[in-house]
Amino acid sequence: MLLGRLIVLLWIATGLSHAESEQSVSLKECLQRALRFNLDLRIAKAEPGIAESEWRGARAGYYDPTINISGTRASETQPGGIDAQNRAFPGSDTQTDGFSASLLGRAPSGASFGVRSFLNDSEGSNPGGPFTNANGGLFAEVRQPLLRNLLTDGDRLTIQLLRKNLQVSEVVLQDDIMRLVGLVEAAYIDLIAARASLSVRKEAEALAAKILDGDRKRIAATTLAPNDAKQSEAQLEARKVGVLQARQSVYIAENTLKGLFTDDFAAWRDIRLLPNQSLTSPKSTDLDIKASWARGLANRPDLQQATLELEKQGLALRHAKQAQLPSLDLVGRYGLAGSGADTTAVREGIEDRSGPSWSVGLEMSIPLTNRRAREASKAAQLRLSQQSDTLRKLKQEVLIEIDNAVRGAELAAERVKASESAQRLANEAVDAEEKKLRTGRSTTFIVLLLQNNLTEARLQKVLADAQYERALVQLALAEGSILQRHEIAIE
Repeated sequence: MLLGRLIVLLWIATGLSHAESEQSVSLKECLQRALRFNLDLRIAKAEPGIAESEWRGARAGYYDPTINISGTRASETQPGGIDAQNRAFPGSDTQTDGFSASLLGRAPSGASFGVRSFLNDSEGSNPGGPFTNANGGLFAEVRQPLLRNLLTDGDRLTIQLLRKNLQVSEVVLQDDIMRLVGLVEAAYIDLIAARASLSVRKEAEALAAKILDGDRKRIAATTLAPNDAKQSEAQLEARKVGVLQARQSVYIAENTLKGLFTDDFAAWRDIRLLPNQSLTSPKSTDLDIKASWARGLANRPDLQQATLELEKQGLALRHAKQAQLPSLDLVGRYGLAGSGADTTAVREGIEDRSGPSWSVGLEMSIPLTNRRAREASKAAQLRLSQQSDTLRKLKQEVLIEIDNAVRGAELAAERVKASESAQRLANEAVDAEEKKLRTGRSTTFIVLLLQNNLTEARLQKVLADAQYERALVQLALAEGSILQRHEIAIE
C-alpha cells in the first residue's frame, strides 16, 4: 500500500514538473522574436560583418602608408701590408653607425609615393690618421601611371570587388530575413488552421456523442434495437481518433513555429501557443498584376544580387581593358643631401639645401604581343554578356513567379467562396436530416453520414482559408514586399 502511494505521488510530481501552460501570441510577436532569436538568421547576420572586414582590410593594405625604420652598426678593419715599392703601410679601422627611415604609400589615382632619409656617421683611423665623416640625405619620389593602372589595377580591382561583395552580403541577408518572415507567417497560419481543424474535429465528436446518447435513450424506451447503436458507437470512436490526429497536427504546427522564433526550444516545449488571430475570408480578389510586377522588379533581393554581379563583371572588364594599354608613368624625384665631419654638418647642409637634386621623366613599357591581356579582355567581355543575359532571364522568371502567385491567390479566393457554399449546404442537409430523425423518418446511419460530410466541408473551409492566407504570403515574397507588408525596416 505504501509503495503504491509513493508511486502515485511520484507520478503527480512528475506531471507537475512537466505541466503545460498556454500563451497567447500574435503574429507580430512571433516575427519580432524570430528576427531576434532565429539561429539561422543569427548565423547569416555574420556574413556582412565578415565581408566588411575583408573589404576594409584590403583597403588598409593598399592605401595605409608604411613606415620603415632601420639602424645598423658596422665595423671594417683592413690590415696593413707592403706596397709595390716594398714599403710598409699601416692598416685602417672604420666604425659606422647608419640610420634610415622611409614613408611609403599610395593614392586613389594609382600614384605611389615615398619619402626616404638616411644618415651615416663613421669614425676610425687610416694611414692619414684618425678621421670622422658623416653623410645623409632626404629624398622624395612620386610615380603616377598615365595609361595602364591609371583608373584601376589589380589591387584596386580587388578592393572594388570586395566592396561589391559587401553589398551582395547585405542583399543576401535581406533575402534571408524576407524568407524567415514568410516562414514565420506561414507557420502562424498553419497553427491557426490546425487549431481550427481541432475545433471542427471536437465538434464532430460532440455531434457523434449526441447521436449515440439519443440512440441509447431510444434503446431504453425500446424503440430501437441494441445492435442499432453500434454504428453511432463506431462513429464516435472514429471521431475520437480524428481528434487525436488533429491534436498531433497542432503539436507539429506549434513546434514548427517555435523552431523559427526561439534559440531555446526546451524552454518553450511545454508552452501551448494560442494564436490571437483567426483566418479571414478574402474581401476582394482584385489584384493588380502590373503593380505586382513593378514591386517585384524593384524589391527582389535576387535581382539586386544579380545586378551587383553584373557590376562586378563591369569592373573586371574595365580592368582587363586597362591591362592592354602600354605602361606610361610620370616619375618625379627630389632630394637634399649633406655631408661633413659630423651629423651636425649633415643636418645644416640639408637645411641650407646645399646639395639638391631632382629629376622628372617618363617611363614607358610596351608589350610586344600583349596576347595575354587581350584574351583576358575577351573573356571578361563574354562574362559580362553572360551575366547580362542571366539578369534578363532572372527578371523574366520573377515576372512568371509573380504571375503564378497572383493567379494562385485569385484561385484560392474562389476556393474559399466554393467551400463556404459547400459548408452552408452541408449544414442545411444535416439540420434537415436531424429533424427527420426526430420524427422517425430517417436513420442514424444517414445522419452520421451527413455529419461526416459536414465535418469534411468545414475542414475544407479551414484549409481554403489557410491556403488563401498562404497565397498572399507567397505573393508578397514573390514581389519582395513581405517586409513592407509587416512594416519591418532593416537597419
